[in-house]
Amino acid sequence: MSKDTLVYSTDPTKRKCPVCGQYECVCQTIEDRPLSGQTATLVIERKGRKGKTVTIVRGLKVNPFQLATIAKTLKQRIGTGGTAKQGQIEIQGDHREKVAMVLREMGVRIS
Repeated sequence: MSKDTLVYSTDPTKRKCPVCGQYECVCQTIEDRPLSGQTATLVIERKGRKGKTVTIVRGLKVNPFQLATIAKTLKQRIGTGGTAKQGQIEIQGDHREKVAMVLREMGVRIS
C-alpha cells in the first residue's frame, strides 16, 4: 500500500471530490469554457446495455465538473436518468430531439 492512500479519516476536509475522485479536487480549478460556439454530436447506442437505448452527447470541451452540471440540467429538463462519464453525457432513452433543443438553448450547435 502506498503512503498517499487514505484509508480512514475523521477530518471532514479529507473527502474525495464526487466528480473527479481526487482528495485535492482538480475539476473545479480548471476554468469553465463557454458553451456558446461549441459543437456537440448526438448518438444513439444500445451496444453493451442489454438492448436499452441511450442518447450520448459527445464533443463538448468542458471540465468534468461543468460536464456533470450540464448532464444534471439535461436530466432535469427531460425528466429521465443519465450520467456524465469519460468526457460524454449519457441520457437514458431516445431523447435526441429534446436533448438537441435544450443544448441549443444553452448555445451549443448540434451536428
